[in-house]
Amino acid sequence: VREAFGWAYGSVWGLDTTGLQPAMRFLADSGHVNAEFERVTLSTAFVEGQGIVGRAWRSHDLVFVRDLAEVDDCPRAPVARRAGVRSGVCFPLVWQGRVQATMDFFTTVYLEPVPSRLEALRTVGVVVSQALEAIALADVERARAEELAAVTEVLRSLTAAASEDDAVRGALDAVRAEFGWQYGSFWRIA
Repeated sequence: VREAFGWAYGSVWGLDTTGLQPAMRFLADSGHVNAEFERVTLSTAFVEGQGIVGRAWRSHDLVFVRDLAEVDDCPRAPVARRAGVRSGVCFPLVWQGRVQATMDFFTTVYLEPVPSRLEALRTVGVVVSQALEAIALADVERARAEELAAVTEVLRSLTAAASEDDAVRGALDAVRAEFGWQYGSFWRIA
């Protein structure tokens, strides 16, 4: 996206729900601003509504800022402005019914995008979201298929068992092998 639009920098922020408050945290970038901007980016997290990342998250829509000087709640904005960054845009990446990530982009010139350009960016956000959702669904389906294969293998080993010990050993070996574990054990109450 960054290259197609000729922008200086772009980054992806992913939803982190492990802390006390959900936040968008840096995942990856493309392009370069300067070392100071990189340091600030790596140490920044956005809460919902903060900066253009948080605004896109809250609104579930594209956020365009002609002049980053207008963004007073973003730790990266002052550093970006000093480095010559002028305009920014951010769109949410939505799958499974919620914003899971955002993509932001910055330019070293002031942009005056026409409405059709903003719609094109919204469409890019939708297409990327759909691709990520398809990947997530494929991962879920792959996990389900692996679980079904494991259950089938356990059932196969149980039906082939001639004794209780054979059943225990077969089930233990099947579970260990199907889930890729190196070791498994069975304990009996004496």
